[in-house]
This record gives sequence, C-alpha cells and structure tokens, in this order.
Amino acid sequence: MLKFYRLERTGHNQGFILLSTVLIFSFVGVLGLSLVEYLTVRQSSIALEIDRAKALYLAEAGLSHAIYEIKNDFDEDGNGLGNVETTELGGGHYCSEHDPHVLVITGVGEYNQVKRRVQIKYSPL
Repeated sequence: MLKFYRLERTGHNQGFILLSTVLIFSFVGVLGLSLVEYLTVRQSSIALEIDRAKALYLAEAGLSHAIYEIKNDFDEDGNGLGNVETTELGGGHYCSEHDPHVLVITGVGEYNQVKRRVQIKYSPL
C-alpha cells in the first residue's frame, strides 16, 4: 500500500518565502537605480561631447572666415586681414586672429561655455 505524506506549512516556510521575495525585490531595485545612474552620467557626457564638437566646428568657421578675407584681400570689418570679430552662429560664436609676422591664423569657437581653439600655420606662395 502506498503512503502519501503531506507537508504541513509552518511559519518557517512562510518566513523563507517572504525573505526571498524581499531579497529579490531589493536586488532588482538596486540594479534599476544603478542603471538610472549610469544613463544619467552617460547622457551628461554625450551632451558635453556634442558641445565640444559644436565649439570645434565654430572654431573652424572662424578659420574659414579668416582665410576668405586673406584670400580675397578683403577686410570685411576693418580690423586687419584675417582678424574676425566675435560672430554669432548656430547658438554659439566664433572669432579669429591672424598674425602675419609668424604666418599663423587662430580660430576660436565657443558653445555652451565650451571653448575650442584651432590654429594653422601657413607659408606664403
């Protein structure tokens, strides 16, 4: 004859289930908070990198403006060939400075308080 044993629930089993549930939810909560923190830091670093790229492009725009003035021998703003006053563009601004004695043009771009400087040295033809 077969005998079936019936397990009776005791307070110990219920306590173990409650403890397991609390531990699992705590682990999932910590994992979720870590993910939110990581994404926040990542978003901040991406925004800074975008601002750096925009500032670099603005500095290059300053160089292009200066080269245009020098190449066409046309001083648009009257402050010397290749010297460009601060010019607003795309939410930021750029300027350039030309030093004809050392043959250097420096372009500076700024976007959201991020400043980038690009410098070229050239030789006369």
